[in-house]
Amino acid sequence: MIRYGLFYIAFFFILASSILTGEIEHRRYDLDSVPKDLVWCGPNRESVFILTELDSLYKSEDKGFTWKKINDVFTSTGKEQLEENENEVKMI
Repeated sequence: MIRYGLFYIAFFFILASSILTGEIEHRRYDLDSVPKDLVWCGPNRESVFILTELDSLYKSEDKGFTWKKINDVFTSTGKEQLEENENEVKMI
C-alpha cells in the first residue's frame, strides 16, 4: 500500500495543478515494475525521478508527462570515465 503512495501523491499533484489551469492532460507510461521511490528536483520541481522495485531509474524533465529510462546512461558514462581516468583511480 505504501508503495503506491508516492505514485498517488505525484498523480494528485499533477491533477491539482491541471485543475487550476482548467485543463487536464494525461499520458500513459508503463514502468517495468512498481515505483519504490519518487523524488522531485529543481527550483520549479520540473524534474522527477522514479526508482522501481527492479532498480530501474526513470527521469522526467516535464513534471512527469514524459519518462525516459536512464539506467544505461549511468552504466556507459561511468564505465567510460573509469577507463579514461584509470591511472588516476589507481593513485588514490
